[in-house]
Amino acid sequence: MVNSYFHHAHIGHLLKSRAALSHILNSRLVDGADGTASYELEFPNGGEAFVVGNTIAQSMRTENPHLISFGAEGYTWPRNTLYLSSNTLVNPLPNGVFLRVAPGADEVQDFGNVRFGL
Repeated sequence: MVNSYFHHAHIGHLLKSRAALSHILNSRLVDGADGTASYELEFPNGGEAFVVGNTIAQSMRTENPHLISFGAEGYTWPRNTLYLSSNTLVNPLPNGVFLRVAPGADEVQDFGNVRFGL
C-alpha cells in the first residue's frame, strides 16, 4: 500500500494484514474525531512488515488503547520482522500504547518515528 488514505473506521481496524510481506508506505491511517477503530494498523500473524513514512492516528473514541499491533494472534510466517520508521504516531489516550509486539518476533526496528500522546 502506497500513498493511501484510510479513515473514520467504525468497529474493527483501519488496516489489517495477514500477508507474509506488507509494505505500508507514505500513507495516512487516521481515525478522525468520530472514528472508533480498534487498532489503526494490525499484523496479527506477523510476517515482514515495512511501515515507513506514514501518519497513523487514533481517536479518543477508539475501542482499543493500542495504535499498532504485531503478532497478537501468533506468528505463522518463517520471518516475522517489523520495520517501523519515519512515521508520525498519534495516540491521545492517557493509557495509550503506540506499539504492541507479541513475544517471539524475529526483529523489531523502531526508529525515527515521532510520537504524540499523553
